Amino acid sequence: MKIIVLADTHLRMNHKLTLLIPILTAADYVIHAGDFISKDVLDWFLRQPNFIGVHGNNDETEVKRLLPERTITIIGGFKIGICHESRNAPDQEDFKKTSPLHKSREQ
Repeated sequence: MKIIVLADTHLRMNHKLTLLIPILTAADYVIHAGDFISKDVLDWFLRQPNFIGVHGNNDETEVKRLLPERTITIIGGFKIGICHESRNAPDQEDFKKTSPLHKSREQ
């Protein structure tokens, strides 16, 4: 299983993103931990069936409206907590209580 985890891409829909597309679409899962920056980049990720993401502190308001601040997903039997800023992350028990469970393909 191939899982790609990225964050702080700070991209617009441009040449840099198009270079990543073959790698991202070949993965079983793409986890983005925020700071897409623009909604047009998020829109591309949202169209991918393998995408799981949260918003970051620098994301546009629309991006923040569409994605949670943090989430938990299950991949390969492992629970994975995803958030952008670790200094704002709650302890493990609080993270479980306050984070929505992402509906992954494996559940």
